Amino acid sequence: MILQELQVNVSSVSTCRSLYGTRVSDRQVCAGNGTKQACMGDSGSPLSCNINGIWYVVGVVSWGDDNCVGRPSVFTRISQFIPWIQQQTGLHFNQNSHVIG
Repeated sequence: MILQELQVNVSSVSTCRSLYGTRVSDRQVCAGNGTKQACMGDSGSPLSCNINGIWYVVGVVSWGDDNCVGRPSVFTRISQFIPWIQQQTGLHFNQNSHVIG
């Protein structure tokens, strides 16, 4: 297995819903441009953003186009699951933590 990376743009929820319909919820974020996106075997991989030199994990690969072309990939939006993550890991974020997504 080889770790790979690529740069992708994040799409708005409305743009993603126009491509996938109501399968995309507010608890998800889409990224990719139709030629570059996650594909089969990538599930669980991170969607990371570099903001002012700090890397943040904002999503986790969930699903996408069956042919891996033409539409962006769908990621679970990390910020929607902070309480669950805290409960499962015992880690707690204070109000100064930088959580995005």
